[in-house]
Amino acid sequence: MTKNTRIWLLGALILFLPSRAGFAQQGVTQIHVVFQNYYERVRPGYAAGVVSEDMTVVLSGKNSVQEVYTSSNRQASQTWNTENALGSERWRVAGPNKLVRTTRRSQSVRTDTIEVHGSTCTATARFDLLPGFSEYEIYSIGLHAPAYYRQARMETSTCEIKSN
Repeated sequence: MTKNTRIWLLGALILFLPSRAGFAQQGVTQIHVVFQNYYERVRPGYAAGVVSEDMTVVLSGKNSVQEVYTSSNRQASQTWNTENALGSERWRVAGPNKLVRTTRRSQSVRTDTIEVHGSTCTATARFDLLPGFSEYEIYSIGLHAPAYYRQARMETSTCEIKSN
């Protein structure tokens, strides 16, 4: 995808969002997503439960995606701040109203999809094992290290579009 195509698609996505004039003037769109994901860790040590994953995505007219991502459970919490180019391996536009975030790990791929429907949005998280693997290797916020999981799945999500 060329740079001009990515910029056009970002512009198209922003035009589909609410308060079009406000977003166009400011050139910034914020999407807030909260995933409730279930993880079953099998090593080291067994643990299972729901992790709240709070993500704020900031789209700008500069073809960039800023992301503030906080994972938390009863035992721990951790926040990451990243910035990537739209159209990079991490973030891409998959249509005039769809953003896709891909996280590739050694044994699996996580795909987060945000779809805009007028002034609302929906978000899904999908976890897929790579061929030949039966466990997900995912960073554990409780252990502060990679761990191995038998299950990783989205339970629920919320999504809202915020104006500045």
